[in-house]
Amino acid sequence: MTIKTITLTPEEVHALAFSALLACGTSRPNAESVARSVTASGYHVEALARRGLLGMGFTNAPASMAPHGGKAAVFGTNPLALAAPDGHGRALLIVDQSSSVVAKSELAVYAAAGKRIPKGWALDAAGKPTTDPEEGLKGTMLPSGGYKGAGIALMVEVMAAAAAGASLAVDASSFADNQGPSPRTGQFFIAVNPRHFGGRRYDENMRRLADAVNAQPGARLPGAGRFASRKRIAAGGITFPLLLHRRILSLIQSAEEE
Repeated sequence: MTIKTITLTPEEVHALAFSALLACGTSRPNAESVARSVTASGYHVEALARRGLLGMGFTNAPASMAPHGGKAAVFGTNPLALAAPDGHGRALLIVDQSSSVVAKSELAVYAAAGKRIPKGWALDAAGKPTTDPEEGLKGTMLPSGGYKGAGIALMVEVMAAAAAGASLAVDASSFADNQGPSPRTGQFFIAVNPRHFGGRRYDENMRRLADAVNAQPGARLPGAGRFASRKRIAAGGITFPLLLHRRILSLIQSAEEE
């Protein structure tokens, strides 16, 4: 199956996103309207790393993942992120990963492409393993590493929801539609000046750690792919499905006509 694509420059993508924002409008960020979604925690912890700080972020999401051994969704895919500064105004590494095997959006990507998902990604609504992305979207995601991923999801839920005073995953409405009140999911970010604790050893240890990883063929630090993608996009633009581009333009036009 061949999917037609379109390539836009970063500037054109920004313009498209801005047009969508203007057409759809914004809401006042109060307790009743705010959705509290940061989209990508890695972006925010990287901003801290650029200022010379260790950044760590916990973000919860509407329930879509069952606890280990269970069938009903209790946690979101609950990503955990960390960025470490390189001492030169940049991030040396960025870890940004969900506590599920894959992010839930991956199922939507596979569904749109008409592809099956690998075994071990999701359960259907009956709690049975499935390779059908549509059935997986109706069911639950599976935690990465079994009980270990479920444990990480639980830790994120404690920090991002309970400690932040936000909605628990089981109480949050879906991000995928406009049904119900605002999700009011939460985030908890921590910034640490590593040199206040490790002094010069921080930089020495991080260089040693980076060298130990990068010296191995096929290994790379988390975030290296992100940095390479930025260079590639700056030079060659962003390619995505033509149908998605048309859908965005259609939504903008419909919103403008309302």
